[in-house]
Amino acid sequence: MKILVLGGVAAGTKAAAKLLREDRSCEVTVLTKGKDISYAGCGLPYYVGGVIEDKAQLIVNTPEKYEKLTGAKVLTETEAVAVHPAEHTVEAKDLKTGETATYSYDKLVIATGASPFVPDVPGLNVKNVFVMRTPDDAIALREAVEAGGIKRAVVAGGGFIGLEVAENLALKGVRVSVIDFAPHVLPSFLDPELCEYVENRMAEAGVMPMTGVALEGVEGAEKVEKVLTSKRAMKADALVLAIGIRPNTAFLEGSGIEMFKGTILTDGHMRTNAEDIYAAGDCAMVTNRQTGKPAWSPMGSTANISARVLAENLAGKDVTYPGVLGTGVAKLPGGINAGRTGLTETAARAEGYDVVTASAAVDDKALHRHPPLCRRPERALQQAGRRAGVHHPRRVRRGRRRGLRGGGLRPGPVYLREALHGPDHHRRPHGRLRQRGQNSPCLQQGKAGLPGPEPPEILRLLQHQGPGGRRGVHGV
Repeated sequence: MKILVLGGVAAGTKAAAKLLREDRSCEVTVLTKGKDISYAGCGLPYYVGGVIEDKAQLIVNTPEKYEKLTGAKVLTETEAVAVHPAEHTVEAKDLKTGETATYSYDKLVIATGASPFVPDVPGLNVKNVFVMRTPDDAIALREAVEAGGIKRAVVAGGGFIGLEVAENLALKGVRVSVIDFAPHVLPSFLDPELCEYVENRMAEAGVMPMTGVALEGVEGAEKVEKVLTSKRAMKADALVLAIGIRPNTAFLEGSGIEMFKGTILTDGHMRTNAEDIYAAGDCAMVTNRQTGKPAWSPMGSTANISARVLAENLAGKDVTYPGVLGTGVAKLPGGINAGRTGLTETAARAEGYDVVTASAAVDDKALHRHPPLCRRPERALQQAGRRAGVHHPRRVRRGRRRGLRGGGLRPGPVYLREALHGPDHHRRPHGRLRQRGQNSPCLQQGKAGLPGPEPPEILRLLQHQGPGGRRGVHGV
């Protein structure tokens, strides 16, 4: 079966690689407009700030490496310009030579992604106007900053990319202002009261948010000197456009493929309305898992998961993509880490839900609740102890890889020791407790020795089914 994939970043390369793992007999060709494939788009702002030091770290796979790893053929700098579903052909232009060629297919995967939206305002053709979508964009902005020519910058757009670029420019000593036409930054990600909190923290960190402001143009003879807005002109040495993205689907005009606002409509199997044509990634519409309505989710996680489902269906399986929950996380100016999954209060009310909200002040740290993946077993024990009613789990010290040291359990948390090894356990030679395994007392009901109404609680955590069907405290 001849498979043609249009697009080589997240969804395209994932679909091709997964399909060849499922069915090595397929002949897969990937056409991509850029010269790079499989790059880490989310890491681009952090290259600007020097958090990611080497630009090679942005590239997950080179075309040559990807071909050797997967067996797919990759043609870079080749742009699809037309699709003919009836003939099962695609016209593509070689951007190096300008020549157009025709490629046939049995199945077509459209994963052409999206491009930054550039507004139609005057002055954007001067030097130091940047976007942030490809490794070349990040490299150009970082080089300009490190050359010393950018002391003040304006970021147009208060979404994920805009705020992450602002934070990383500030790390480089650049004075940054963020403008957005919406009433708040992150308008579709957080509810208004949380957006206000983010804006206040941004201002405290020296990154000034200006909301309800429209970009109207740029002034400067050869480079950016002023950024014109609907409120006032702002002195600046650079403008970063992070206003949003638009799907790369203009070449599908006249193909008969059904779209909504430029995004390709797909079903649960990632099929379009055209026979033998599938779509995934930023150019495709998916479903919101909570509302059941079409949703555009231009996120790397959505691209990878939906492309995997697409590939499995191409390989003959019957797999359905259930939809997205709108999950996202971001590191923001002011030292804020923000995350969300599901509907916001605003979105839930718009869908007719009777919403109840609550606020809680908690530590900003990861909570490990999966002992099989925990490489520091004492943390799993501490959490299990807290849930089981042990009041001094912090006294459980760090353990070795194959068991806790005898000296690692002080007399205080006696209940934890009894829970793991029975009430009659004593220290063994060499200071090491007996190795925990399939026959360990900690895996036998009735040996917990814990006070309280639910003594099996620690056993339930420690007996969690692990990879390959193994049980116990894995990674210990």
